[in-house]
Amino acid sequence: MAADQTATPESAKRSVKQTLDKYEPKKELPIRLEVNGMAGWYSPSKNKPIVTTGNINVGLTENGALGQPGTSVLFGDDDTEFGLHGGAQFKLQAWVDSSRTWGFRAGGFVLSEGDEKFTTSSDGSAVRGLTYISQSVFLGTPDAGTEHAFNISGSFLNVFFRGPSDLSITNRTQMWGTELAAMHRMLDNEKYTLDLSFGFRHLQLEESFKLEASYIRRRHFFAGNTITTVLFRNQASLRDKYETETNFYGGQFGADFRLNLGRFAFSALPRVGLGVSNHHAHLSGHATLTDTFTGTVLATDNSGMYIHRGISGDHTEADFAVVPELETRLDIRLHKNLLFNVGGFVRYWSSVARASDQLSRKLDRRGATWSFDYDATAPLVSPKFGMQTTGLLAYGATAGFTVNW
Repeated sequence: MAADQTATPESAKRSVKQTLDKYEPKKELPIRLEVNGMAGWYSPSKNKPIVTTGNINVGLTENGALGQPGTSVLFGDDDTEFGLHGGAQFKLQAWVDSSRTWGFRAGGFVLSEGDEKFTTSSDGSAVRGLTYISQSVFLGTPDAGTEHAFNISGSFLNVFFRGPSDLSITNRTQMWGTELAAMHRMLDNEKYTLDLSFGFRHLQLEESFKLEASYIRRRHFFAGNTITTVLFRNQASLRDKYETETNFYGGQFGADFRLNLGRFAFSALPRVGLGVSNHHAHLSGHATLTDTFTGTVLATDNSGMYIHRGISGDHTEADFAVVPELETRLDIRLHKNLLFNVGGFVRYWSSVARASDQLSRKLDRRGATWSFDYDATAPLVSPKFGMQTTGLLAYGATAGFTVNW
């Protein structure tokens, strides 16, 4: 009985040692693969007050103009919040020498597409206006700088001009990125390690902003140098689409501090990227007039509500950008080769082109096919397209597993 009692502490020591060996490798393993799920958010998309309703009895046309009595904004008072973006992240890290002095890290992430849609309709009795600021003339009279609204429904002269209408605005966004960096270990002991890194960073943001309006016109439609006159109902459609893509290419410098606490470890990874943001915007407009009885397309034109011949097409621009980032991570060792991790990230990108920012409400009616003032040959005084850029803040949480070998 006494022999059994003296053996028990030794068995306990061996059990503890076996457990430690299971969870804590004698030496840091050279290769590390990390795969995480992501939950991310980023800055909302700025909107302009472009869709309104108003008092149908204020004027013959142009009801719903900003500043007009009875006008209220249906779209553009608030920014577009895309909400939660799911996603995935991976990192591969490897030491290339036995002393763990030099190594490399490669990684990337992708966040899911965000998609927000606004819709409104009218049976013809309620005003639906698309606001704009005149840059030249209104019905032949100079009025640069004046607020107006093009009524797709609900003007006083509705019985002659416009009936039911449908309008939708779709805003989409998606972001992803990659990195490749060399690492150099500066400090290494049982409690903590410090690695410095330097390498390449790429980020991409893709967005689109699309406005589509369909409405009944009873008398007129302009296309090219001709005026199509009809005596009965025809359906007119307008479409504006703004597509933007921003790519950041640059060098990245950072650090990886890791605090070891037995089965647990805490890491902080501050980094900063310095480089160039290349912006590309594609603007396209389209207008169509269709006979509602026969389905025949009567006229088309490559301009929409805000996009006309003076600004449609492709536009590019580049500028200097800074991308500071911070990642944090808590590792929980499940086995000497397997860890569970949870963490967070915050990233700021100093210069991106967002799709909704490219819309300008300044408009020369002589370039708009829906206008009485349309003139296919007139030189337009609307401002030339200028790329609009802004900063973007992204943040979120990660969780996943890490395998070492």
